[in-house]
Amino acid sequence: MQKRLNEQVFEKPFSVESEAALNAYIEEATKKGTPPNAQPSQYWRKGYTCGDLRRYSWNDYRDCSYYHRYYGRYWPY
Repeated sequence: MQKRLNEQVFEKPFSVESEAALNAYIEEATKKGTPPNAQPSQYWRKGYTCGDLRRYSWNDYRDCSYYHRYYGRYWPY
């Protein structure tokens, strides 16, 4: 049973959107003057960087990356 589940997981690996899509999103939001989401992700923990959010959600990773580029720091805890 476990072996079969592992095979299913590896058949379709989770992948985060490309960096080009992330950069395009950030550029567009910056042009529009949209401030980044100030509310940290529910998965945000002390010592995390945006890369740690990749395993959870593309939107969380994107929002964290935009916040980091906009303010030059990570979300508070």
